[in-house]
Amino acid sequence: GNAENRMVNCGLFYRNDFLLMGTEEGLLLYNYKSDKYVHFEVNFTADVKAIVHSANDLWIGCTDGLYRYNFAKKKLTKMSISPVNEAKQQMVYALLEDHGFIYVGTFGRFGRFSLNDYHYQQIENSPGEWRMVNSLLKDESRNCIWLGGGNSLTKYIPSSNSFETITGFPVVKSMGLDCDNDLVLGTDNGLYLYKGNETKHFAHNAQKLNSLANNIVWSV
Repeated sequence: GNAENRMVNCGLFYRNDFLLMGTEEGLLLYNYKSDKYVHFEVNFTADVKAIVHSANDLWIGCTDGLYRYNFAKKKLTKMSISPVNEAKQQMVYALLEDHGFIYVGTFGRFGRFSLNDYHYQQIENSPGEWRMVNSLLKDESRNCIWLGGGNSLTKYIPSSNSFETITGFPVVKSMGLDCDNDLVLGTDNGLYLYKGNETKHFAHNAQKLNSLANNIVWSV
């Protein structure tokens, strides 16, 4: 379809003057100074759910797997996330770069690729513990990575390879940190503010003009 009609799932600032967006029909490059869409360096039409860049590569998470585009070689490579028991386990929903690794959240698994040798390592406490990893967030003040799941929030500490799971949340679609460094969760049942020892919930209220317009929060 036309560039303006595509559903945008994710995006990042790309080089000078550009916004790179992942859409249901591939990558879309927009020059926000000239207000024009331009072609990306490689033709790519998959359903893109997440994108992140490292020094040498652009990582593209799609419904049919993970791809890596090398800037110097201008080459697109499909990355192997193994072992894969079902096709849906190839669905990549979240990507994050942190300390020499690309962390990958998919349907039913969580793992990371080394930026040194591109080796994949699956991360889990017990086999099959991840139902779905929808979102990832780096938290430098707490030295952890937050995982937004299908019905929970998980704190992962890479230095000790340890996990802490907080239950009681709906599907966590997106995450961010506010000015007080508290965790803001966008879910399919409104917005949550998680302070560690306290959780606040914000939902649509037809009697309040400044409440959420919709309880499904895709991005925060």
